[in-house]
Amino acid sequence: DESADPKARASAASDLTKAMQDVLGEVSAVVQCVETLRAELGKLKPEDPSKTIGDLAKESEENDGDFPTEDDIAAAIEKSYTIPDWFNSAWQAGSKEAEKESGGFFDKVMGFLKSLFGGDDSGNLVDDDDMLQAVLSSPFEEFSAINLQSIQKELSDSAQAIGTESTEASSGAA
Repeated sequence: DESADPKARASAASDLTKAMQDVLGEVSAVVQCVETLRAELGKLKPEDPSKTIGDLAKESEENDGDFPTEDDIAAAIEKSYTIPDWFNSAWQAGSKEAEKESGGFFDKVMGFLKSLFGGDDSGNLVDDDDMLQAVLSSPFEEFSAINLQSIQKELSDSAQAIGTESTEASSGAA
């Protein structure tokens, strides 16, 4: 609404931008976490790859095996469940593209939006325990065959495009 207060429009655009960044960041964090676990677990060669990761972890703990325990997997989830650098880079690339297109006016708006583009830790919209249960209930051979590279590329491209569009919208609202 062009008749609305410019500060209110800028605030609404900022809120929408932050919400989009949060949602895409969370999805990226889940993808990053799953990909990290898949890569690490994929290095292992269990005797029966049709068993779930949870069963293999339990057997390993009981028999002092080489497979990671449930606690090891939980720690790996906690460590890897963060918004990845590739997401923040793509988002920032999009906002920089918008800056080039909008010129000096962008500097005024950027002061208002500055905190949005620094990246942050995941808010873990999916609880670590829920993530752990999903991993543990997955058959090893199916989990290790997951290919998330195309999803990562699509998320990166989307983050860059939305970073550009939302920055332009915020600039226009101010």
